[in-house]
Amino acid sequence: MASQGLFSFPGLADNLGAEMVLHRGITPSVATVWIPRRQQVDLNIGTMQWTFGSDPPVVFSGAVPHVAHLKQDIEFPKRPPIQKVMIYDRRINWTKGSIRGEYNRRNSAGTLLNEYKNNAKNLCIRCLETLGEIGYDVSAVPTNLFPYVNWNASKVSPGHALAWICEYVSCTINMVNDVVVITPYGTGASMPAAGRRATQDVDVYPKTRPSQIRVVGSPTVFQSKLKCAGRGIDTDGVRRSLATLTYKPASGWSYQWPMAFGGVAIANRRYAFESVFRWYQVIGQSDGSLTPTNCPEVVTDVRQYWPLLPDLMTGTALNSSLDQFDSLPPYIEGKYWPRCDHPINTPTTAAYTGDFTVDRNIGMVRTNQPVFQINTGGLIEEAELYLICCYNVTKADRTGKIRLERTQAVPAGGAGELVLYRPELFYGYIQYPSTTDNVTAMNTEADAYLTAFAARYAVDPVKDAEYDGFPISGTDGKIAQLTFSVGRNRVCTTRVSQNEEMNIFSPDFKERRRREIVEASA
Repeated sequence: MASQGLFSFPGLADNLGAEMVLHRGITPSVATVWIPRRQQVDLNIGTMQWTFGSDPPVVFSGAVPHVAHLKQDIEFPKRPPIQKVMIYDRRINWTKGSIRGEYNRRNSAGTLLNEYKNNAKNLCIRCLETLGEIGYDVSAVPTNLFPYVNWNASKVSPGHALAWICEYVSCTINMVNDVVVITPYGTGASMPAAGRRATQDVDVYPKTRPSQIRVVGSPTVFQSKLKCAGRGIDTDGVRRSLATLTYKPASGWSYQWPMAFGGVAIANRRYAFESVFRWYQVIGQSDGSLTPTNCPEVVTDVRQYWPLLPDLMTGTALNSSLDQFDSLPPYIEGKYWPRCDHPINTPTTAAYTGDFTVDRNIGMVRTNQPVFQINTGGLIEEAELYLICCYNVTKADRTGKIRLERTQAVPAGGAGELVLYRPELFYGYIQYPSTTDNVTAMNTEADAYLTAFAARYAVDPVKDAEYDGFPISGTDGKIAQLTFSVGRNRVCTTRVSQNEEMNIFSPDFKERRRREIVEASA
């Protein structure tokens, strides 16, 4: 018969045995310790230790005694009752306190600002140091992933912050030999040697693995030169082209001085003063087409651009070492009369320097003074204006906006698709005044997420078996759960669960994460 194992904790030298389900994450694992009945249980924070023969001891420092209650043996009611003492590992304190900081901000072109840049590994270090952990191991945490975090927006505990980061980059939080070890899913120890196995395990290949993983980013941003056409407000409140306004003079607009509109009926002049030669609406690309370059879908309606975006992806550099710049608002170029002494218009690439606003919801430019051309015959025409701005493109079937999407198949998967929303990633195509894009950089980041999560759903089977002693002392990216059991006249065993938590009497990881998220939002 295998030797008995021992459990020790300050003040519980007379214990009759103990059991502990060790799991991953920030929720503490709980040890249940049986002791003879006492009138008072007054314990201090201390170190739990599990020992068996020559196996390295399993240690948990900073363990916190919680509650104790009597337990009567139902089968033998005449036996004296025993007490159960519940002891948490030190993760019980991880959701206390707060952490501050904002990291991985990006400029409007999607480039990480060096001042805020911190990879996932460094963010984990920041959280662990705030928790007071020492000797931790984060060597396997990805350094090529940069999740955006803003811990200044609300009170966030370092434990909840750590859990969110690890979930975002597909890593697990483990306690191994009293050390916090963060490991990517899919990496870690195999099941212990069969020679110590107390029960037979069976390989199970669950079909709950997704068939593919999809990274979905924010809508694609296009920056281009958009052609505008004159618009006016009609007497019924509808916006129309200048040629179709009901109050258009019989001789047309060419003979109307915009400061007077003498050919417009007095009752309607207020409409002309408000909008004619002042309102210009986007009607498409500068070449007359509707579909911007690199757009994967044909645009059939200019309203697919709406609403326009408030900033350009190009800007004025402030500090090149920080990759930071002031984002510029949309601007206007075009051919118009610059209010000089001669009937000469500007070239079509001249910037408009007057004041204007942009109604982004309808692509309407409104200038604070009339903007028009004077042709060679001295007649007035609407200006040839172009709005340089950024916008997304809505799909023609109105099922959403065109956006960054990358996929990767999962071997032996069959449970649909796992979607990873990464709003910090988006394609940006700058087509004016220069031509460039960020596609390569964004694909690199998106593919790094696919790689990280694909490892989580490797073809390794789910296994569950019981072993004599303590052949393994902590969880990792493969070992999901350990159940330690010792006691008088009991065989010392460790139940090892690979790739799935198999102890049905303990809340599983998904349930614990739901509770943690609710707690974090409270």
